[in-house]
Amino acid sequence: MVKMRKVSSGRKRIATVCSCQRPKIIRRTPKRHDAQFFRLELLPVPLQALQGKISKREERQTMALFLMALSSRKTSTLLLVFCLTLTALLFLYFGNTLLLATHQLDFGRLPGDTTHTGSLEFIDQIYVLSLPNRQSRRQDMEKLRHSLGLTWGYVDALPADSPLVERIAEWVTFVRSRYSNGSTTTLKSRGHPLFFTWPEDIDALATSSQELNPWSADLEQSSNSGKSFNLPSQPLTCATEDFKIVPLSAELPEHLFLTHARIACWYSHLSVIQKVANSDKPDTVGAALILEDDVDMEQDIALQLRILWPCLPDGWDIVFLGHCWSDERNGRPLTQDIVNSTFGESLDRHLYASSSPKCTHAYVLSRTGARRLLLHLRYPPFAFSRAIDQALSWLIQSGRLRSYSVVPSLVVQRKIEKSDVMSGVGSKWKDRLTNGIFN
Repeated sequence: MVKMRKVSSGRKRIATVCSCQRPKIIRRTPKRHDAQFFRLELLPVPLQALQGKISKREERQTMALFLMALSSRKTSTLLLVFCLTLTALLFLYFGNTLLLATHQLDFGRLPGDTTHTGSLEFIDQIYVLSLPNRQSRRQDMEKLRHSLGLTWGYVDALPADSPLVERIAEWVTFVRSRYSNGSTTTLKSRGHPLFFTWPEDIDALATSSQELNPWSADLEQSSNSGKSFNLPSQPLTCATEDFKIVPLSAELPEHLFLTHARIACWYSHLSVIQKVANSDKPDTVGAALILEDDVDMEQDIALQLRILWPCLPDGWDIVFLGHCWSDERNGRPLTQDIVNSTFGESLDRHLYASSSPKCTHAYVLSRTGARRLLLHLRYPPFAFSRAIDQALSWLIQSGRLRSYSVVPSLVVQRKIEKSDVMSGVGSKWKDRLTNGIFN
């Protein structure tokens, strides 16, 4: 076996080991016009780097020819060509195994890997909606944030006992009174259910740079003036579809009452949606993730999103990282092609076109999506008309939003404390993570 070292003026230039393993080449630039290049040492190792075995006689002949070539100071070019050829042959011999091992290292662990990065690659901002007095929840969210190495900001949610919530409830009663009486002509002009139409400028405003208000002019004027609508106080019921008011009855289930807690929750989400809608960052930079303060996440959420996000089509508005009360496995997953071509087996999670997702504990908005959503949520007949998740679900079902859902969820509600909107710890929907932070 031959070991070659390139030496000039007492300085090592190149070391190349020729053996049955791949050569290790350390390159350094020799001085210009330096003719003394190499010193040779013989090692007691058979020369079997090339495919197949050679006899002892052939080995000695090869070694002799090699030493003769090296004896001349003018053979540096020949030696270089020989080494490069030998390296190329070794690479071809071991190349397939090397590439296969690299492929398995990069992709084989992706679906179940529990590592994470310090950020979510495709998301610019993360907002956490949280009541200021729920410090225990914020402490848990800080544990979650530190565990995942993420950065987010807290947005104070509106308490249900805020005077603003009562004023909004009065405004909803006032809007419904306008749309529940009058002739056919006035009903049509006021947006009665029989003649309900969405504003025609929603798409144009959604793609514009115009700053958007979170609510209609008459509600803003009333809120700033402090004037009352002078309407009798009565229980409010939720609306369905575009503008169908559920009749009040003794048998009405709890989830169809428009409570102050539901109004406060709508307002809180609306405030952070407006932040995203009026941001000056283009959609190509990223998006915004909105979280509620009672969630748990998969440990490898960053890795999972890195796989799923490129499958999103252009023009998406909203992506649910978690949902409830809906089977979102609607049709063929958008991720099927990447599974078949890259992984050859099923991923842990897929991306589907949304059907009717509920719950708002974890959703991502593009800037245009946030603007489009805000323009729907502030429209007077629709504004504050029901629970916020029911509103989003209907807008998706009716084709007003381009929405997608991750199935199974990457983010779930923990349900460990009293709900701010419903009785008990919230809905009975149960969702589990594969490897969450808190479980």
